[in-house]
Amino acid sequence: MTYEGWANYHTWNVALWISNEEITYRQALLYVSLHDEPTYDGLLDFYAHEWSHITPDGVSWTDPTLDHDELDTFIKSLGE
Repeated sequence: MTYEGWANYHTWNVALWISNEEITYRQALLYVSLHDEPTYDGLLDFYAHEWSHITPDGVSWTDPTLDHDELDTFIKSLGE
């Protein structure tokens, strides 16, 4: 089952907060610009000290149901 075109609700929610909040979006853009092969896990490591453990909707940034392949593709697309 998909959610809003994403693998599931949790993956959609994480991508939503990265792309729709100015601070997380700018941080993601900076991360992508500094790395040849940006990944979602790399982004989390890069900003672990600045982000809370959950999105404002209560989804964990490390939820086990996140589709990391889909999020990696999303993160890479920010630099295009």
